[in-house]
Amino acid sequence: MIYLHHPKVLFLKPRKVAGTSFEMALSHFAEPKDIITPIGKGEERFRVEAGARGAQNYGFTRDDEIPHAAVERAKRRREVPSKFYNHMSAAAAQALLGADRWDSAQRVSIIRNPFDLAVSLYHWRASAGHMLPEFGEWCIANVDLLLQNRESYAIGGERIVHHLLRYEQIAADIAALELAIPELNGLGDIFSKTTAKSGVRPAVATAAASFAPYPLAVEAIETAFAEEIVEFGYRLAG
Repeated sequence: MIYLHHPKVLFLKPRKVAGTSFEMALSHFAEPKDIITPIGKGEERFRVEAGARGAQNYGFTRDDEIPHAAVERAKRRREVPSKFYNHMSAAAAQALLGADRWDSAQRVSIIRNPFDLAVSLYHWRASAGHMLPEFGEWCIANVDLLLQNRESYAIGGERIVHHLLRYEQIAADIAALELAIPELNGLGDIFSKTTAKSGVRPAVATAAASFAPYPLAVEAIETAFAEEIVEFGYRLAG
């Protein structure tokens, strides 16, 4: 998550949508008082070496009461409790930012074809050492996990972002974002030179090939993401 006070921009980061690369690029526009949540150690180092600001202003202050949920989350991740954190939901960000900052911000997130998202997340978790079942079974069992990305751009089923960038057309959508928010001029150029967390998914693992043996998994994705499939014209492609 990134919150820029000037321009007033809030980026809510989903999973496996080039969000880390976008966040690293957006960090170039941050100032000392802005909020930037931590990312992976390797990406964090690269972000700073590239001349952007690193993680800052995301922790609790001395006067803050630390919620139990933050303590439990920190225990699971084996880290110090933090007020703002990577992949936090829109609802959580809204509650912590307060009405003034939330209402005045241009809110940005990213969406991806759910079939492709499923394949990408499956291989990412496999690369992290998780013992996973075969792909079709995993998809059916983890629909709720895939739907968590919706929490970055919707609250209670209502779209709350002003700019929902499409992963498949992200260069064009970032260009449109720059036109809407001129203070972000140059963001697309920086993003085009930033690559994070790539090379995990095998080249042969296309969505079409991955889902081909599993019609029930296709049905599960179609049902869960019916709204996005209709709105964005997503289909099961190669």
